[in-house]
Amino acid sequence: MVWLAHAPGAGRYVVTSAAMGPQSAAVGHSANMWLQCLAATLVIAAAASREVFTNTFLVRFKRSVQHDEAHQLALRHGFDSLGPVLGSDTEWHFAHRGLPHARPRRSIAHTRLLKQHPLVHTAVQQTGFKRVKRGFRPLRLPEPAPAPAAEPRDPYFPLQWYLKNTGQNGGKPKLDLNVEAAWAQGYTGVNVTTAIMDDGVDYMHPDLKYNYNAEASYDFSSNDPFPYPRYTDDWFNSHGTRCAGEVAAARDNGVCGVGVAYHSKVAGKIKLKSIKKFVSIAVDWEHKRLAVLIFPIRPLLD
Repeated sequence: MVWLAHAPGAGRYVVTSAAMGPQSAAVGHSANMWLQCLAATLVIAAAASREVFTNTFLVRFKRSVQHDEAHQLALRHGFDSLGPVLGSDTEWHFAHRGLPHARPRRSIAHTRLLKQHPLVHTAVQQTGFKRVKRGFRPLRLPEPAPAPAAEPRDPYFPLQWYLKNTGQNGGKPKLDLNVEAAWAQGYTGVNVTTAIMDDGVDYMHPDLKYNYNAEASYDFSSNDPFPYPRYTDDWFNSHGTRCAGEVAAARDNGVCGVGVAYHSKVAGKIKLKSIKKFVSIAVDWEHKRLAVLIFPIRPLLD
């Protein structure tokens, strides 16, 4: 009988037995390493025991064999030949009729029986897989659509029939742009710039000053980056500012109405006298700044 005894000193053990008596600490250290290896082997064996082995074998021959030859060899050893592995004439699929379809241990005897044949290079019993019922996945219902936000509180919003038509001035209710549905889904013009090609944009207007993109604006008539309109006594040059307000007027600031894309930006462009030259220059300008181009239609064009 062999056992370990703790000897004085850290980490020192003495191997003792009834026949041999106490041994040295060095021998005890070797015995300790042997016990650790034994424990590791047991852990590996326990992990390997969780495998599932089937009654099928992969048989690799030393040379190409025909169907009849493989079939006769399988029958001689109690196997059925299930045919060659796809794309190979030296590897065949055998199944043993007397083995269960799944078992926790290898069938070493049957593997050895196949390997004894002079034509067989190797034989490997095939492992299977445990199938565990995973249950069901909980049903995921689509999230409900967000509730429509409250109407804009801008004083002129009730008059903007093209945004929300309630029958103002005898119009047909709901015959509008249906922008409230788009707003409720979060489409308010974020990261979008719209360039207004007209007689200028009043970028100091309280409904536009926070939604104005100065980098994308330009006055092609006076060749400067300040497309401020040249107002007349009858406010004739206010058309571009009004168009900009319809696009990007701020919401809930208590001024005028609200723009259809109130989180977008607007850029002002003052056109040249030659409309063809203006369009060619403006399109090239906006292509470099990725802005949407709008050419408002007016009764009079320069």
